[in-house]
Amino acid sequence: MYISNEESRIGKVIIEAFMPNEDSISDTTSFRATAIFHNEEERDEFFAKFPKSLRVKKTTLSAGSYEDRKLYPMADFWVSFVPDRNKGDKNETGLKRLKKFLALVDDETIEYRACAKNSAPDLKTFLEFVSN
Repeated sequence: MYISNEESRIGKVIIEAFMPNEDSISDTTSFRATAIFHNEEERDEFFAKFPKSLRVKKTTLSAGSYEDRKLYPMADFWVSFVPDRNKGDKNETGLKRLKKFLALVDDETIEYRACAKNSAPDLKTFLEFVSN
């Protein structure tokens, strides 16, 4: 994920959601949330809110040139809504994980980004799409 102006995004949960549309060459339906922090302690405090079953991952963002590179601790959450062999066209487990994740995140920290042709216009539209 490309993040510009990392310092202004620290402490926010940046959400991107993708769904098929007529302007896109991709038919992927997926959700990604990343949170950037000043230090590992802040990230670990955020990370502790989520049960292991949600599969939130600890990672690091490297930004800047080689000489003045800065590392930012991150938390990353991703769900793909690929049809399931057993349940047909709906990823019910993924939807449950997504809803639980959103319930545990402070709404004030969420920043939704629609930065690609196949981005959902907003989070509400995406949730309606994957719920049906």
